[in-house]
Amino acid sequence: MGDPVAVVAAEDENIAEEALNLIDLKYEELPAIFDPIEAMKKNAFPIHRNGNIASHLQLKKGDVEKGFKRSDFIFKETFKTNAVEHVHIEPHAATAVIDEDEHLTIWSAVQRPFLVAADISRILKIPLNKEK
Repeated sequence: MGDPVAVVAAEDENIAEEALNLIDLKYEELPAIFDPIEAMKKNAFPIHRNGNIASHLQLKKGDVEKGFKRSDFIFKETFKTNAVEHVHIEPHAATAVIDEDEHLTIWSAVQRPFLVAADISRILKIPLNKEK
């Protein structure tokens, strides 16, 4: 919810407004899963090509079994916390300009500019190292 689904670029505001009016979106309502444990089950509705786990990272350090044997207490529980919003104060917006030399400049509030640049490069098919 709230993700952008279309972009309009135009030489002036009137053309942009006309283009916006030509956009006709149709949505297909898909099943929702609100529990991460349920979402990881084999029969859950997939949101990624290979299921609902976007990535998996396993870290091992030391000998866990040895640590368990040496422990006075072992707690096996599931802990839950409230959802947290990162609460940045800048607007969710971006401005882009292509200058007379066809250089694209984008101003946006992002935490990971190099990943955003890579995505824009891929989506717009503009090499990151485009020369004049």
